[in-house]
Order: sequence, then C-alpha cells, then structure tokens
Amino acid sequence: MTTICYGQSQAQAKKWFADGDYAKAKPAFAKLIKSNPKNGSLNYWYGVCLMETGYPEEAITYLNKSIPKIVRAYRYIGDYYCAKELYAEA
Repeated sequence: MTTICYGQSQAQAKKWFADGDYAKAKPAFAKLIKSNPKNGSLNYWYGVCLMETGYPEEAITYLNKSIPKIVRAYRYIGDYYCAKELYAEA
C-alpha cells in the first residue's frame, strides 16, 4: 500500500505515471483531482491509472472528462468499448 503525504506533488505522480507505476500514481492523482476536478490532464492521468489497475468502469468517467484537451484519452475509451463489444461507441 502506498502512503500519500499531504504534500505529495503532481510531479512525483507524473513520474510514477511515466514509469508505468500506475498503482503508485493512482492515489496521488485521486487526491490531486479532488482539488481540481475539471482539470483535463488530471482526469486523463487518473483515468488511465484506474484503467491500468483494473477499474475500467470508474476510469471511463474520468477519461471522458479529459476530452477534448487530451486526445490520447480516445485510445483508452475505444479499448473500453471494444472490450464491451460496443463497436459503434468505440
């Protein structure tokens, strides 16, 4: 279990994300997004962390909030709908 200090920085969370350590980054982004829920980048990073750690149903909400700022979100959204065999939505 990762402990997040109050002062956990976005820079550290982004580093974990870039390193593919989504489990470490997820709680940090969860905390950051509470203070800035409309931030497209935070929604994307948190959504990807959720997707990559096995929470696709939760992830889709955050990924949709990241559009249109983060076009890469469409990749994860498309993967989600394909896995559900909802090809028209994908």
